[in-house]
Amino acid sequence: MDMKETYIKSAALLESAKDELLLSGVTGSHYEFLWLKFTASLIHNDVCREFHNLTVNPTIGASRLLSLGSIILKLFEANRWYSQVGNRKLLELAKSRGMVSLIEDKLKEMKSIRPSRMEKYAGIRNKLSVHYDMQIAETLQELGAIQSDAFFEDIEMMVRYSQEWLQALGSIGKLEVPENTV
Repeated sequence: MDMKETYIKSAALLESAKDELLLSGVTGSHYEFLWLKFTASLIHNDVCREFHNLTVNPTIGASRLLSLGSIILKLFEANRWYSQVGNRKLLELAKSRGMVSLIEDKLKEMKSIRPSRMEKYAGIRNKLSVHYDMQIAETLQELGAIQSDAFFEDIEMMVRYSQEWLQALGSIGKLEVPENTV
C-alpha cells in the first residue's frame, strides 16, 4: 500500500466532499447523502494522514510509541462512528431509495475487512492522545507489547473499510471514489 498516494487521494476526496456539502444548498435526503460523504471522507483522510505520518516518523522507543496515540484515537473513533452512526444512516438512506438489500449485502461483505481489535485499544486511546496521567509510562509499555504487525494490519483494514464504505455510499447515489487508492 502506497500510503503517500492514498493520503493525497483521500485529501482530494475530502476537499471535494466539503465543497459539495457547503455549496450544494440542498436539503433532505440529498443533504444527508452529502453529509455522509463528507464525514466518511473526513474519517478516511484522518486515518490515511495518521498512517502516512506514522510511516515517515523517524523516531524510536517511547517517542514513537507516543506518536501512536493520535492514530489509536482516530481508529477507535472511526470504528465507533461506522458502528453507531454511519452504517445505520447508510442503511436508512438505502431504504429510502429502495436499495437496502444491496447495502446490507455490501456491509456483510465488508465485515471481513473491518478491524475487529478496536476495543483492545480503548484503555490506551485517551491516555496517549489527550490525557497524561501518572501511569503514562506504563501505558507506553502496554502499547509496546501490542504486536506491531497486528496494529499495522488494523490501520490498513480501516483505510480499506473506509474506502469501501464510501464506494457503498456511492452505489446508492452520485459519488466518485477512485478505485485502487489503498
